[in-house]
This record gives sequence, C-alpha cells and structure tokens, in this order.
Amino acid sequence: MQYTVYVDVLFLVNWVMDYVLLWAVCAVMGLQRKKVRLGLAAALGAGWVCVIAVFSLPYLIKEGVTWLGISSLMIWIACRPRKLSDFLNRICVLYLVAFLAGGGLNLIYFHTSAGVYLKQVVLGIQKVNSSGVGVILGSIAMILTVTKMLDTMEKQKKRRKNRYVAELYFGERRVLVDGFIDTGNRLKEPITGKIVHILQEDVAASLMSAENKPMSFLVPYHAVGTESGLLTAIRIDRMELVAEDESRTVIMRPLFGLYQGKLSSNDEYQLILHAETKTEQGGNV
Repeated sequence: MQYTVYVDVLFLVNWVMDYVLLWAVCAVMGLQRKKVRLGLAAALGAGWVCVIAVFSLPYLIKEGVTWLGISSLMIWIACRPRKLSDFLNRICVLYLVAFLAGGGLNLIYFHTSAGVYLKQVVLGIQKVNSSGVGVILGSIAMILTVTKMLDTMEKQKKRRKNRYVAELYFGERRVLVDGFIDTGNRLKEPITGKIVHILQEDVAASLMSAENKPMSFLVPYHAVGTESGLLTAIRIDRMELVAEDESRTVIMRPLFGLYQGKLSSNDEYQLILHAETKTEQGGNV
C-alpha cells in the first residue's frame, strides 16, 4: 500500500515536539529561553524530518546526520553554548529529555484520538478537515500555554528566592521591611566603592529620632531613561536579612539611598537590595 505524506502537517507536528523538547532542555539547565531561537531550532529539526520522509537516504547517513549534525545545530541555535563543555552538557541533556519524553509522545501519537488523527493525516489516509485543524491548533495552543505558565512559575520562584525580610537597626530603633535583590541595582558610593541599597524615605524616617539621626551624604546616580542626579544616602548600624528558610545574613553599617515615594505600587516591598548583596547562610557581610 502506498501512502501520500503531507509534508506541511508532518513539519507542524515535529516542530511542536522539537520546540517542547528544546524548551525542556533550557528549563532543566536553567538557561534563558528565547522563543525566536527555540522556534528556529525546532524548525531545523522539523525540516530535517520532512527531508527524511521525502527522500530515501542510506541508514547510516540518516542516523548520523540526525543524531550528530542536526541535534548539534539545534542545540547551538537554541542554547548558544560558549564552551565545548557547555555544548556537550546540553546535547546530553537533549538526548536524555528526548528519551524520557519518547514514551509520552508515543502514548499521545498512538493511543489518543488526536494522535491517531495526526498520523492518518500525515500518511494521507484522511484529509484535513475543520475539526482536525481545530485539534491541531488546540494542541499547539495548549502546549504554548503550558510552557508560558511554567515560565511564569519559574520566574516567580526565582523572585521568591531573592526575597527577604530585612531587619534594620539604628541606635535603639528597629524596623522590619520587605525587600528583594534586584540585579538592576548596581549603585555604589564612588569614594569607598561600597554598595548602596535603595530604601523608602518614610521607612528611614521611622528609624530616626530628634536626638539620633544618621549622617547623610550625597551619592551620584544614573538610571536608564532618566538624567543623572544626586541621591541622599545614610548609613545605619546594621541590617539582618531573613530568607524564606529562616537563614540570616548580617550586614554591618550598610548604606541606603533614600527614595521619595513608594518603590512598589502595591507596597509589596520597601527596600531594593544591591545586586552584589551576599546571602551566604549565617554569613556576615
């Protein structure tokens, strides 16, 4: 029996599967996932599958190009490894993820109505109809939605990892605030080179009394999209950062640039910690 292969459907199905596999590789290795790169790499893999389906190639050439050439190019496009060791690690993870995902993909392809339909369309047994197109588009939408949800969950997890309750001490006063480490905050005092955290001015005011006020000075700053300027800064006695796991980091005589207004619209945090803040468990900075 002869079958007519629908290359466009074959390409679409394999593009989706390759996109998911490459996304999983990046997720496992904690790499930044750029949709354009993932899409291009998946298109390369899907295109090669179509070449195999249309042209009769020798077994060794087909397998060698697939597992060495195409896989390597897909990893290079999607992950851009800078060193040979990075490349080898990522290609191994790709093979592992593909192996582990193989059972699930086979289950969908051979034992679900959507999979049976796709197989029949690819082989030309059944023509594409409106309901079939809906199944394909719905499956793609579901996969992209799930990957987007997982991306969001991972970003929230990373954000929680950098969140701290900060205990600020000056003289006899103690104030608790919520803060997080922001990689965009790289402000430093120009003479000593000491890092400067950003604190809401109203919080700093609650640390002071008429008899006891910290010495203030000016720190030059430059923010993206704004002009350069001078920020009023103070130094307090110490700050203790309490992480989610209750570990503490003690920072002696920290510097704070004072921000007039709210740092977050919903008052989620009142302190932006410097990007170079050290957070070793129980450590002193």
